[in-house]
Formats: sequence, structure tokens, C-alpha cells
Amino acid sequence: GFLTNEARAEWFRTAKVLKEMQLLTPADRAALAAYCTAYGRWVEAEKQVQKYGTIVKSPNKGFPMKSPYLTVADQALDI
Repeated sequence: GFLTNEARAEWFRTAKVLKEMQLLTPADRAALAAYCTAYGRWVEAEKQVQKYGTIVKSPNKGFPMKSPYLTVADQALDI
């Protein structure tokens, strides 16, 4: 599949809960996949933010800048 390990784990966790609540139908597959993809992206980006911090040096001049991983994490949360 196209889901990362983090996204796949979230798929199984969320699908189980939604099935128990009788809220999951075959029509929800794409929406659940999109959510899990965004979740997986967020987790991976947050790992990098923890590793490198929220502020990094720009590649060309070394000035402080917002971490690109933080931008990815924020965008995944918005999704």
C-alpha cells in the first residue's frame, strides 16, 4: 500500500474505533486514507522537529529560520 507505517497503524486504530461506533462504511475509505496519510506525515515531521528544533540555520547564509519540518507538521494538522 501507499500508507507509511505510522499512517497504517493509525488506519487500524481508527478503523477499529469507528467500526465499534458503527460509523465506518466502505464509502469512508478515501477519507480515512487521507486522514491517516496526514496523520503519518505529521508524526514524521514532528520527529524531525524534536530532533532539529523549531528554528534551524538557512542553508545558504546560516540565518535562523523556521524549520521546514515545522511547516510540514503544521500543514498536516491543517489537513
